[in-house]
Amino acid sequence: MKVYHTTAIENKESIIEFGINAMVTDKITDSEDQIDCEGVFVFDNEKSAHDFGVDNFGEFAIFEMNITDELQIDPEYDGEALFINRAIESNEVSINKIVE
Repeated sequence: MKVYHTTAIENKESIIEFGINAMVTDKITDSEDQIDCEGVFVFDNEKSAHDFGVDNFGEFAIFEMNITDELQIDPEYDGEALFINRAIESNEVSINKIVE
């Protein structure tokens, strides 16, 4: 499945070189209990990734990747945002768009 990750422009070079680091979050829920997860948030479409960048960053980069992992739905969004339970290696990502 093709997915998109949006980040502030200052993270672009680091992602190209090292990939996308997994972050620890408690946003993914299992029933009503918050659980800590480590992974990467992504979107299932380019428009949602772009809209997230506009809403959260002045300048941003959108990376795309093809993922075969099982994805969890991010409950904060309406089914467009997903969570991958791992870091993403640099050879798995490519730049989709840069907005400066």
